[in-house]
Amino acid sequence: MATPTLYHAPSSFFSQRARLAFEEKKLKYRSVEIAIMAQEQLQPWYARIHPLMTVPGLALDTGTHFIDSESIIGYLDQITPELPPLFLSEKMPEGQKCNHYLRLFKTIPIEFITFGTFMDMQYSQGTKLGMKPAFILKQIHASIEVCQRYSEKYKDLRYEYLNKATALTTRLEVIKDTSTLKDHLDHVEKILTEIDEELGKNAKECQDLQEDQKPWLCGGHFNVADIYLATILHRLSFVGYSNFWSNGNRPQIEQYYHRVLQRDSFRRSCLLANDTFWAVKWPTMKYKLKCLLPKFLGTTAVASAVIVGAYIYFKRH
Repeated sequence: MATPTLYHAPSSFFSQRARLAFEEKKLKYRSVEIAIMAQEQLQPWYARIHPLMTVPGLALDTGTHFIDSESIIGYLDQITPELPPLFLSEKMPEGQKCNHYLRLFKTIPIEFITFGTFMDMQYSQGTKLGMKPAFILKQIHASIEVCQRYSEKYKDLRYEYLNKATALTTRLEVIKDTSTLKDHLDHVEKILTEIDEELGKNAKECQDLQEDQKPWLCGGHFNVADIYLATILHRLSFVGYSNFWSNGNRPQIEQYYHRVLQRDSFRRSCLLANDTFWAVKWPTMKYKLKCLLPKFLGTTAVASAVIVGAYIYFKRH
């Protein structure tokens, strides 16, 4: 089987899910980083691969594309029937529990909480990114303008770009209205309380086991419920809500997150996602350098040709 290509961004929440799933399965993939802060996801080459122009996206050599993290994780289960599944069967109690928590996790508006916090910091303990509201609004407005311009320039992608412009306009209006941010955070805390209680029950049942033998949220092996929970906790930590579980607030979640941070698969796939330089600034710098390189090489080639030509001319004369 040919190596699939994963289009992702280091800081992207949903990209973290996909990368973590690949690491859990120990599957190789060709990594193509998308510089979302530089709007690379809006480029025509990517729009033809991923019509929603979001990350992650997975491309197979057969031409099949997967355009969201959940379908990517499901695909990895399909191609590794010999390995423990990430999605558990509902025929088992663990699977029923897993699906219950997946439904809960999907009710967390993680994008709104992320950008809403950047827009209104009154509830946060301090984000690690430090984006100012004016910069966020400017970025989204610029992306909308790019989509509108490209919808006229690339006729075969007109529908995709107009749809993207509409989606970005909706996002802009949603994140500007932070009046419901506290309600969403209260909802997150309610879910975390339920998770903390469940982890507490697991801990009591397995208190005699060694650390590496203890179960995860829904059974003995790390599965999709853990992928979702781990990335949610990592994002909440990034935007300044680690106080939801630290300092004894929810001790079972604090211990769980500590275990996650020590897990090899998580360290390889997600640990640097909360580092503003490596996950945000560095990918943007690399992309801009890549864009400038052809121009630089072209200018250098012309200058070299002029110098060589002048040398030959003056040598002959």
